[in-house]
Amino acid sequence: MMQLMTAYGSECFTMNEVNRLKILQDVIDYPR
Repeated sequence: MMQLMTAYGSECFTMNEVNRLKILQDVIDYPR
């Protein structure tokens, strides 16, 4: 159970990081 929760938490964190990187990339590329 603990491993499942950890894996789920890591997956969510990874998705949040990916979304954050996409937003930052869009913001950086916007002025061009």
